[in-house]
Amino acid sequence: MVTRTLYPDNAVATPDAVKGGSWYGSGQTNGDGLLNGRISETAVGSGASSNSLDSTGNYRAYSTGATINSLIGLRGGALTMNRINNCMFKTSIYLSSVVNVRVFAGLVASSSAPASSADPLNALSGIGLWLDSDVSADWKLYHNDSSGAGTVDALSPTVAAAATTLYPIEIQAVGDTKFTFIFNGVETDVSSNIPASTTSLGWRVYIENTTGADRILRIYYVRIRNDK
Repeated sequence: MVTRTLYPDNAVATPDAVKGGSWYGSGQTNGDGLLNGRISETAVGSGASSNSLDSTGNYRAYSTGATINSLIGLRGGALTMNRINNCMFKTSIYLSSVVNVRVFAGLVASSSAPASSADPLNALSGIGLWLDSDVSADWKLYHNDSSGAGTVDALSPTVAAAATTLYPIEIQAVGDTKFTFIFNGVETDVSSNIPASTTSLGWRVYIENTTGADRILRIYYVRIRNDK
């Protein structure tokens, strides 16, 4: 009889019950795995969306239209992740303009459509990338544990938002102690004012215009994961 150690001390045992899902910009709400049947389009105001393909890749374009404070984008229609199970969210976005816009991409403890707000994480748990061009021309790290106003942090180094630029974003919960935010080639650890260990989380990616002009957000893909 031969016995062997399945997981030696120097190996990492990957959970075999990992739940993951993907959405690609080739359809409106079609997804696989954990995202199958759990994607909703956000359309508040005069917005519309359509599929497209160019040298940057396959994407879905979300256009706000000209009605001020129109919001449009994509969101998880169910809360399927939490910090204790090392949740992960990834997406890639591209903006037609970085003037008179608000943009959010990240995790949030809600499956409802967002409303026009300069602080959409007020009294709400979440963490994500944030741009409010009426306040700052730079991308920000935005997070909250649901108590009071959200915390908006400058990135280090700062990243000025640019139009017609592809921006990959990744947010990972690590060891139930922190979130690691990966953007523009820099990792930032966030351990305070973050969603609680077992708070159920969904995700949002959206754009809002803050003037009566059309603004377009491209979303190329969304990927999520929860260890169990």
